[in-house]
Amino acid sequence: MINLKRIKWEHEVFMQNPIDEVQLEEIKESSTCFIVRLKTSTAPRQKEYRLMIELTDKYPFEPPRVRFLQPWPACPYVHGESICMDILREKWSPALNVQKLALSILSLINSGK
Repeated sequence: MINLKRIKWEHEVFMQNPIDEVQLEEIKESSTCFIVRLKTSTAPRQKEYRLMIELTDKYPFEPPRVRFLQPWPACPYVHGESICMDILREKWSPALNVQKLALSILSLINSGK
């Protein structure tokens, strides 16, 4: 069973530490699904993307399910809605949170590598 205190804390992180490039869309506080808006900073192709981050019953000990909602970024590590990142698999750490994960994905997109 998912830890409801952790979900509440994840929401509070977004509210107490707002980041312009990573914004939480309106989701019920008890929801295990986060929709996050990412704003790239790489000029001249500044764009917005949306992520769906779904917390599983084993979160935070296993990574959440993450996928892009359309449109998908043109990035070698993004294939359709799927994202290829080691922190979404073997390098996952319970010390990460939804906001840090979204920032990592944004960094990957901005790097264009």
